Amino acid sequence: MLPSSLDKLLKGYKIDILKGVISYRFISKDTLFYQGTKPEFKYYDIAQEEYDLIPSNNWNLQAEVLDYLSADVEGLLKVVMLSSKEFFQKYNMNMTEYLTLPAFSLAVYGAKYYNEEHKIKVIKGLPEKHIREAYFGGNIGVYVPDNLQGQILNDLFVYDMNSQYPNAMLNDMPVGNPMFTNSTDLNSFFGFCYGTVIPPKNATLTQLYIQYRNEDGSTSHPKTPFKRWIFSEEIKSAIQDGYSFTMNYGWQFERGQDVFKDYILELYSQKKNAEDPVTRYLVKIMLNAFGGKFGMKDVFSTLKLIKKAEFTKYDKNYNISLFAEVNEESMMIKYSGRINESLRKFYKKATESQANDKEFRKLNKSRGTFSSIPIAAAMTHIHLHRFCGRSTR
Repeated sequence: MLPSSLDKLLKGYKIDILKGVISYRFISKDTLFYQGTKPEFKYYDIAQEEYDLIPSNNWNLQAEVLDYLSADVEGLLKVVMLSSKEFFQKYNMNMTEYLTLPAFSLAVYGAKYYNEEHKIKVIKGLPEKHIREAYFGGNIGVYVPDNLQGQILNDLFVYDMNSQYPNAMLNDMPVGNPMFTNSTDLNSFFGFCYGTVIPPKNATLTQLYIQYRNEDGSTSHPKTPFKRWIFSEEIKSAIQDGYSFTMNYGWQFERGQDVFKDYILELYSQKKNAEDPVTRYLVKIMLNAFGGKFGMKDVFSTLKLIKKAEFTKYDKNYNISLFAEVNEESMMIKYSGRINESLRKFYKKATESQANDKEFRKLNKSRGTFSSIPIAAAMTHIHLHRFCGRSTR
């Protein structure tokens, strides 16, 4: 809930209890009741100036440890009380009911800023599965042109882009119920589509940025055509940089405008006007980690003892992450997620225009994880790559 060191929290909240110092490396089973001259400087992790302030004589390890622990507990209690009061005054919510600050942030948004017009939906089943395939982590890379490899580079410009994820959440968001479509018109489409991505040549774009997930789970930026699920606004932006895209089908959403505007602008103002670094840091976490909560996935695994003869059956129907031999006849396996075979059959019918609404509703309502993955995927893949690798920059 308070992702900062206790020392910084005590100073940030201006609490009269300071984080103590202790000679960690001096403590052993032979020194637990040591009394005498203070330990040498090498046993501390502090500056020389702090060390000089410690009295040299009548030093008692037991007393030092008890004072140190007492200050930690009392100081932390005051931090929790003050921060709880501060958060309650701002949001009328008890922060101690939540395990993490991002979880608290999502609760704040839901209680204070969300309304039914935003139409944020919990997406399950087949749509969630497909949209997760369009959800990648940060697109981060350091690129050095071939003609500059091995050289020491001077006079470089360094840019720190401020609050890019909160800024991305000010864009239109995919809301409402997802509708499967065979349409191939990307210009009139808003949502997540499947198709072939055709990368541009080096002369057009020096560094490619559309990601592809390899079989081993790693990501790459292919130079040859590849197929994947992708957010429509990401590929539309990429087309302006020379990419091409052939759309096959997708999940259409409504355009949600200003879904997070009030939340983002108010917290950004709090961050900008914060009088102490602790409050500023906490609000920053609430801004940046908030969107990621929409993309969290619950992975339920089952640990089971089975006969060796049954292994093939489980291997064909489940995702097995671990297995180990117990004896000549038995083995232990850990598995999750029954493989959805209806995917291939449904798309075959959809392509042939034979799929009906009843089949679609059945797939759409199949059990999935509690999330709003369209929000997380859209936030992560809206215009953040606009600064990547363009030959004109």
